[in-house]
Amino acid sequence: MNRRALIPDGTQAAVNDLKISPGILSHDHVFVTGMTGSRPDGSMPENLEEQFHLAFERSSRS
Repeated sequence: MNRRALIPDGTQAAVNDLKISPGILSHDHVFVTGMTGSRPDGSMPENLEEQFHLAFERSSRS
């Protein structure tokens, strides 16, 4: 099976502690868990569209 863990920058310590990856890319599908739309400073935008874009931007950098 062709799959790859998605681990955004700055999350490797949490991945090691929890023994899970925030996402998996499998063929043409992306499965995420705990991937939030927070800003780099940790704050959460009130606008849901911005949260969505930030979450997927984070996923694509992995």
